[in-house]
Amino acid sequence: DIKGKARKLHFPDENVEYLGFTGYRQAALEGMSSTALWLIVGSREKAASLTAPGKLYDYIGFMRPILASVPHGVVQEIVSDFSDSFVVDPDDEIGLA
Repeated sequence: DIKGKARKLHFPDENVEYLGFTGYRQAALEGMSSTALWLIVGSREKAASLTAPGKLYDYIGFMRPILASVPHGVVQEIVSDFSDSFVVDPDDEIGLA
């Protein structure tokens, strides 16, 4: 679960807001008003290095910094092009801290 991952990475609870499942409209409103966005793509997901999740393009459109915990590949290349964003391998706990 996201709360558990955030705590494991030592993100203070007051810095992470967990909303649970929301519809697209509400998720977009939250994304546009966020300070930063956390994009997670696990290193063990099939084709993780070859494809980009749809929410990546939403995140880019929200024009907010992106913390991308993604494996080497397409998503990492796209996010790296944005100066306010930070990319780290999903298995690099020290890099995420």
